[in-house]
Amino acid sequence: MKKELDDVYNIISRVMVKLKYFIDLPENPYLDFQKKEKLKDIYNTLIKLKNSTNITKLRQIGELALSKV
Repeated sequence: MKKELDDVYNIISRVMVKLKYFIDLPENPYLDFQKKEKLKDIYNTLIKLKNSTNITKLRQIGELALSKV
């Protein structure tokens, strides 16, 4: 259980790094304001989820976020 929880946290951390990179890009022709706001919302949700210990929910949301990024 501990190893699985650590794996999920690692996935969430990798997704957060990627999201932060795209959010911090100054000018990107592919990301308009609306898309950046959605990325920020996902990023903020992931920050909240990192404090959660519900492994099933973490796994589902982490995999969903990774597939969207």
